[in-house]
Amino acid sequence: MLKQIFTALLILLFSGCLNRELPPINHYELFIKESSNTCKSYQNYQWLGVEVAQKINSKNIAYKESPNKIEYFSKNQWITNLSDMLNTLIPQIAKNHCIALLQTPNIPKSLKISVFDLHFEDSQVFFNAQGITLKNNVTYSLPIRTTINVKEGGFETIIEAMNKAIVNSLNDFFKSIQ
Repeated sequence: MLKQIFTALLILLFSGCLNRELPPINHYELFIKESSNTCKSYQNYQWLGVEVAQKINSKNIAYKESPNKIEYFSKNQWITNLSDMLNTLIPQIAKNHCIALLQTPNIPKSLKISVFDLHFEDSQVFFNAQGITLKNNVTYSLPIRTTINVKEGGFETIIEAMNKAIVNSLNDFFKSIQ
């Protein structure tokens, strides 16, 4: 009898915990506007992909509260891992610059992008990456970085600034390798 009462009390206790609603999580993704750019021909690069630093390669959106300490927004996330979004976004940006990123081997030119940082701090978004290209058996390493001021507003303005930082700096990068 005591065992049944104890079981009933446990069920009541845990049902109260389970019935609580979890706070909603907003999901965001990176995007690029459609371009009306028409290309007569494309420069082909073997696409070696994007590598993203482990501290930001997740669904979590990073910010810095203090130096050397990365935190993550609790109610806002990327729709998928950052590397997956960038692996989709980067070829689209390249295409706007008449560059085709192909996963075909034996193309004389290759490209890989390493992303070191993307975070929000003190009303600014910071993006830091590096593009590594191989042309004529010579390796070139080019910095890809920018800082964008965030306008006042809701969390969407931070996402817009992150998107702008990535797209603008990658546009500059692809212009430089044409």
